[in-house]
Amino acid sequence: MNITAEFVKDAMRTNNPMVGQYGNMQSNMVIHAMLGVTSEAWELVTASDGINMIEELGDIRWFFALFQHTTGVQLDFDKGTLDIARVDEWAYGLVDIAKRMFAYGEPVEKHLQAITYTMQNLGRTLSTLTQGHSRIINVETQAEAAVINKLRARFPEKFTEDHAIDRDTDYEREILEHSITGKSQ
Repeated sequence: MNITAEFVKDAMRTNNPMVGQYGNMQSNMVIHAMLGVTSEAWELVTASDGINMIEELGDIRWFFALFQHTTGVQLDFDKGTLDIARVDEWAYGLVDIAKRMFAYGEPVEKHLQAITYTMQNLGRTLSTLTQGHSRIINVETQAEAAVINKLRARFPEKFTEDHAIDRDTDYEREILEHSITGKSQ
């Protein structure tokens, strides 16, 4: 059944016209970190191979770094719960908090403890999952190095929207493979 015009009209009567206008730089960066961790977690659990898994773990850790830098909160993955069955639940929880901050203007401070708890759980679980599919001893360090090398190639000087959108994924894959295996193609 399709959405009717009448339902759209009635629904939009209750839509908040201020959506997206509440945020300050801190809340926008925390929302970016939460959405980034969530989307990269999905990419990790659906990764095509071990190189791709390590790349996605590196991307996730980049978003953890953004969260730490923005909030000053040090994530402690040893405190996280190891439970692969709850990855979806945790990811959905971050998306819900991001929605509340973005659409309703709820402050970061209201959710900081829940965000920290959830990110620590995801960090521990996803690192362990990746470790199980890799022969690398310290997969987190390898993932961080690989993703930084990839991003240095994508953004030679600094971040630009053009480089973020127009990517040479084949070249980036070569960089990742070299960073992780030490072999050039």
